[in-house]
Amino acid sequence: MTFHPTSRVGILITLGFTLVGLCPVARGDAPTTAPAVSAAARKALDELDAAYGKLTSLDLVGSMAQKIDAGGQERSGSVTFTSSFLAPNFCRHEVQGNMVCGSTGKQAYAFLSKQNIYTSVDAPGARVAMSDMPKPLNALLDPSLKFAMSRRASDDLVAAASAVSMGPDTTIDGAAFQTLVVNLKDSSLTLLLDSQTHLLRRATTDVSQLLVAQGVPNVKSAIVTVDYTRTVGGAAMRSDQFAWNAPAGARDVTAARQADADAPGESADKLVGQPAPDFKLVGLDGKTVALADLKGSVAIVDFWATWCPPCRASLPHLDEVYNKYKSGGLKVYAVDLQEDKDTVQKFVDDTKLTVPVLLDSDGTAASSYRASAIPETVVIGKDGKVRNVFIGFSPATEDQLRSAVEAALKQ
Repeated sequence: MTFHPTSRVGILITLGFTLVGLCPVARGDAPTTAPAVSAAARKALDELDAAYGKLTSLDLVGSMAQKIDAGGQERSGSVTFTSSFLAPNFCRHEVQGNMVCGSTGKQAYAFLSKQNIYTSVDAPGARVAMSDMPKPLNALLDPSLKFAMSRRASDDLVAAASAVSMGPDTTIDGAAFQTLVVNLKDSSLTLLLDSQTHLLRRATTDVSQLLVAQGVPNVKSAIVTVDYTRTVGGAAMRSDQFAWNAPAGARDVTAARQADADAPGESADKLVGQPAPDFKLVGLDGKTVALADLKGSVAIVDFWATWCPPCRASLPHLDEVYNKYKSGGLKVYAVDLQEDKDTVQKFVDDTKLTVPVLLDSDGTAASSYRASAIPETVVIGKDGKVRNVFIGFSPATEDQLRSAVEAALKQ
């Protein structure tokens, strides 16, 4: 199985903005036959293209929320954002305290504030197809802003679809909105369009089939909604409002990755043979556990989160290892990344997990163990040094973990 990046906000953005069907379309993934587009849907698409194509500027405020019942878990979350556009190629999208991305007209960029990293590339000189937008834009812009930056948004929507049709009008706060339904390969996208302006009011994606395809069990529902509470076209704006420079001390992501790869101990696998980084974390039981308390014992520290499918798949196997070897002195701790206690407790209760769970509320422990992807399972020897690091989960990982534990216990 693949593994997941550790940023929870990144999960929201990925599910919300990339998977609303507005991600760059790989032409090889497009349907082999032309999608069925009803006459009414074609008219709505043409009106959408015309409405965004004539915009000189756009001011947006919105939210993105996920509501998922899958893998025995019910969870929800949301972020708010602001976005703005100035024709032909200036834009800015910001999730306060988490990320900002956009185009200065010459430079397309994205900055993740918590990680203090950024990336930038040359910006297109004019509106382009969504599939041709540079990665900082096609991965992170909200859908309405992406429509505004696009030469003709309907081309990418139709290219990715198996069918496009109109549903019954949807009423929001007493106003009727056109309902455009786009059936995609592993999801369905519903766009609510203002009947007068033909601009986007709401984008709702059902990603349940996508989660099933990723191996998530018991998928009952998985809905991601991008909702606009403010949409103003033609607002007065200046190009200098879109200026951006990397904050002092921020690292370029390409240079940062190379530096991490080159620096001793910076990547997770380079922890092997080094003293295990110290930590002091509080468990679900309210007791504090410090690494120093584990010296003299073989220990497993496993970084995970409830929203990570490979983590959920790996935890029952970790539980088996814990129960098989704990009588021989093995200590095992499942360290949850930056989730609230109630969410984690419900998961533990529902899955009957017996491994002690610690809460890494601010991600400090995960950072010290270079857990840039999870699950990350670390085996620590009796001498306090890291013996093995396993990233991701597969049946082979389970066998390797058992062998690593047995070897460590013998020493």
